[in-house]
Amino acid sequence: MYASRAAEKLRRQQSCASTVQVFINTSRFNDLRENYANSIRIPLTTQTSSTIVLTKVAIWGLRKIYRRGYQYQKAGVMLSGLVDEETRQADLFGVTSGRARSMKLMEVMDTINDKMGRGTIHLASEGISKAWSMRRGNKSPNYTTDWDELVCVE
Repeated sequence: MYASRAAEKLRRQQSCASTVQVFINTSRFNDLRENYANSIRIPLTTQTSSTIVLTKVAIWGLRKIYRRGYQYQKAGVMLSGLVDEETRQADLFGVTSGRARSMKLMEVMDTINDKMGRGTIHLASEGISKAWSMRRGNKSPNYTTDWDELVCVE
């Protein structure tokens, strides 16, 4: 899910990433359990904004660092080595046959999700049901970034 969301943002700003970093960690404040934190940085052969490629790479990285028996508190995906879509470096051997088709698929997915709501269409590797969600009980208001939450004084 994190890789998919990051890929959407890349495409929206017309960028590509050349490196994916995946991280996981347990709560460092829980003294009763052993702590574990790890991350892996995976360089890509070509820069991309494809949800399919970024998700595959992120899942591969997660499988490398995941350890059974821990209660994980935090996980994430970071993309780096961002370049503009127009100026990205081409593949050494010029293999671009599937790239146009993949980008068209990503464009269709983004269009459907924009019209019908985020998550309407997604990769099966993201999971079918999400049994958890982010805690937003302590979220601060968006007075400075959202016109709808701007305080009005009469």
